[in-house]
Amino acid sequence: YNLLVVSDLHLSEGRDANSKKFSKNEDFFFDEEFARFLVYYQDMRRWSGAKWHLIINGDFLDFLQVIKLADTQLVRPSESEQSERGLPCGEEETVRKLGTISRGHWLFFEALAGFVAAGNLVTIIKGNHDVEFHYPGVRASFLAELRAAFRTRIDRDPDWGKDKDIGNVGTDTIRFSDWFYFEPELLWIEHGNQYDPYCMAQDPIN
Repeated sequence: YNLLVVSDLHLSEGRDANSKKFSKNEDFFFDEEFARFLVYYQDMRRWSGAKWHLIINGDFLDFLQVIKLADTQLVRPSESEQSERGLPCGEEETVRKLGTISRGHWLFFEALAGFVAAGNLVTIIKGNHDVEFHYPGVRASFLAELRAAFRTRIDRDPDWGKDKDIGNVGTDTIRFSDWFYFEPELLWIEHGNQYDPYCMAQDPIN
């Protein structure tokens, strides 16, 4: 594998499906550019021969910035707190937030699913803005969202999937790291929040 490393994308609510406008809390406005980025390196595989390993080094998703409450039926705190902060940070609540992110960034999820379905690897390192990747249910939901995005794109554009296999979109090809990525004598990658007293976790593994 060749290595690609990106960091701090901070995807949150994305575009509204009806108005097509970005959320006021959104930090990532480059879904189309990211899709082209992945296509570019996928095309490079044709002459290099080596697959790609994309490492997303923390703060990939920004769950704290997802405050939209639509399509949720959870019992929540007071209405004033809901409107200001959105859902809490529990496992079930974060799965709902992940659904909001995937709908607002549908092109991003399609592109990433296609990249993995073409046989490449992805490692997601947990950061301080997406610490909820700690939850098994959030990890499983992320894989499910990618598979759903893949099927949606195939339905819309069957030729897009001719060199891709949805069976590749699983735990063997999408991996989650609680702290760092390390290859002996080659590189060490970590998000770096553990060096900031305002952002560190006492036990980043648990």
